[in-house]
Amino acid sequence: MKNPSFPYARISFMSFWKKMPYWLRGGVIGGGISLVSTFLTSFCEYIIMVPGYTGLGFECLPFAIPWIPFWSFKNIISLSVIEYTIAGTAVWFVFGSLVGSIIKFIKLRNSK
Repeated sequence: MKNPSFPYARISFMSFWKKMPYWLRGGVIGGGISLVSTFLTSFCEYIIMVPGYTGLGFECLPFAIPWIPFWSFKNIISLSVIEYTIAGTAVWFVFGSLVGSIIKFIKLRNSK
């Protein structure tokens, strides 16, 4: 039997998404991608084990692409995994918010 409330929940979420400001949409997308990347990287690291090697291998590198810019900062690398994830997600949220703000600015400028 189908769930009759499913289409209404989908419509409700889409209307909520459309009402969100562009900067918040960009932040949610940026932060969401970083969290999914963290999960997939950790999952890949624990599933694919290479004997005699510890750390992130080349097999899991595509999942870690959002985190590569942070590897050059020694202060960020010294954080624990949870602090590193929170800091990285916050940075990507801010970056996504800036991109969303720029998109909104461009759309407003082109509509005039």
